[in-house]
Amino acid sequence: MSLVDWIAGFPELQRTAIVDAAETASLAKVRRALRLLDEMPKEKRGRALSVELLSTFNLEPFLPVLQLALNCIPSRADLRLAPLNDLEGYITQNTGADQSDVRVIIWRIEEVLPEMLYPFSNGFPEQLSRRTEEVINRVQRLVKLHEANAAVTPLFVSTIALPVHFSNPLFASQHAIALCGAVAHINRTIYDIATQRSGVYVFDICRWAALEGKLHADALLDFVARQPLSGRGQLAFAFFLARCFATRARRNNQSCSLSKNMGELLFDRRGGAPAEI
Repeated sequence: MSLVDWIAGFPELQRTAIVDAAETASLAKVRRALRLLDEMPKEKRGRALSVELLSTFNLEPFLPVLQLALNCIPSRADLRLAPLNDLEGYITQNTGADQSDVRVIIWRIEEVLPEMLYPFSNGFPEQLSRRTEEVINRVQRLVKLHEANAAVTPLFVSTIALPVHFSNPLFASQHAIALCGAVAHINRTIYDIATQRSGVYVFDICRWAALEGKLHADALLDFVARQPLSGRGQLAFAFFLARCFATRARRNNQSCSLSKNMGELLFDRRGGAPAEI
């Protein structure tokens, strides 16, 4: 289902503004589209959807883009951004009445395993092998922590994408303990967890980044704001997340008209097969 299909029920003015924002990746046009959506009656915008975003890098600069993409499902998305790179602390503190419709964990190698970018300066291979296992243990602990504190809230765990820039790119693909092997090992663990546990799903950023190519990244923005995505990369990332939610809805064999509570629509709170996204 395409963006045009999602917003087919919107008035022409809002549809045109959304398509214009999507085609140009202009933040000003994104904000204009959001203002026009706010002018619509609530019954035409869909039901409320509260989304918790936990990330190791800075999502705040493109929250409007994420807001627009999720509003196009359609929904009235309420984005709750956790403190930067405080995954465990946030999950521990937000339980009970504070639970959202869905929680998303997003991370990248630059924060969770930065030593892998310069392997020969960081104890290759023994120390890096140990550090990779520590990251895998962290992933498993985070999922268990989520289940202990917010078991009814569906959890999307992102895979880790290969960075656009890193040292020794040829070597990185030739050794199991080097960057490519380590990322593959971590991502396989994430898929294993989603396969074995109901209510945990994969947000496959690794696949998304591979399909988008180098143009999704912006090294200058990453350096200045710890936000690694270009303007078009932000838009593509946001709509990929929205498609993941919509895919979950279709797998539950439920209508996308939002006639039910958004959380029940998108996610089977009783569990079920992991999402195939």
